[in-house]
Amino acid sequence: IVAIARQLNDLVRFCTTQFLPASVLCIDTTFNIENFFVTPTTYKHKTLVDRQYDKEPTLLGPTMIHMQTKAESYKFFGSSLVSDPSIMS
Repeated sequence: IVAIARQLNDLVRFCTTQFLPASVLCIDTTFNIENFFVTPTTYKHKTLVDRQYDKEPTLLGPTMIHMQTKAESYKFFGSSLVSDPSIMS
């Protein structure tokens, strides 16, 4: 799992009830590179506005690089996001 503290803090700030309406956390396995899969998350930054489109920008969140698309992989990813952030350092 690839993540920085700012991304994890943003998930708490923008994808919980601290901001209403909260941003939706999107998770999508989009890349298949040989034997590896890349599953990024995205979310809306609720305190910024893109001047060109007058909308909140979508930012890249924590990303998982994995070799299997089994349910256990995604369970691990989700549980890691809600556990102690220091495990991703």
